[in-house]
Amino acid sequence: MSDIIDVQTSEEKAEGLKAWGWVSYVLHLIVAVAAVVPGAQPSAALLIIALVLDLVKRGDAEGTWQGSHFSWRIRTVLWAGVLYLVTAPLWLLFFVPGWIAWCVISLWFLYRIVRGMLAMSRAIAGLSMGANQTMRIAMNHPEAFAYYGGFSGTSNYPSTEPLDADTFLGGKFKDGKAVNRQFKSFFLGLGTSEPTPFPGVVKAFRQMLDKQGIKYTYYESPETAHEWLTWRRALHQYAQLLFQ
Repeated sequence: MSDIIDVQTSEEKAEGLKAWGWVSYVLHLIVAVAAVVPGAQPSAALLIIALVLDLVKRGDAEGTWQGSHFSWRIRTVLWAGVLYLVTAPLWLLFFVPGWIAWCVISLWFLYRIVRGMLAMSRAIAGLSMGANQTMRIAMNHPEAFAYYGGFSGTSNYPSTEPLDADTFLGGKFKDGKAVNRQFKSFFLGLGTSEPTPFPGVVKAFRQMLDKQGIKYTYYESPETAHEWLTWRRALHQYAQLLFQ
């Protein structure tokens, strides 16, 4: 009974953080758009509310995939504030330089917010060697994706030897907590009749994930090999995770 309650509480917490995250992004977006639209009056109060919200909820988001989004928004506001202050004297010298600086910083702020919003639901996936490449892309640009799917392949192909998280892909999987914070879902799919070396490759990769405490979803397609049926089934399973 206690295990079920814990799971439900965790899911409710995740949904709550996601909702707060979207509220914060919307507040940031209103301010960002108003800052670049001629004649609009951006409200500093909205930005302060969003910043306070992120600071209060950041602790609750630690250890979850939402954590990186809270940090992303906080850093964006702080850096924008510093840039506005540093360039403020330009308004005292000439109007045009001050206006240009304001526009550049405001556009950068808008870009950061939109990029973060897109990353809340952006997914990437690949099959066979494509899984190898998409994993490298996702791990080299973790801020850009919330979901990863690898079908019949991982980036340690063709090796079946145990993986050292400190050196594999430049240590991208060394910090398991950081990986868990970044990805809402990390999915691996494989056919039960895959040819050598794919089963051993994926097994070695999964063992590294387990050792690092990285959460992932693993699916096996019954009685299929390195073929389209395996990948269609895996895609079906993966797609369902995107709408949870």
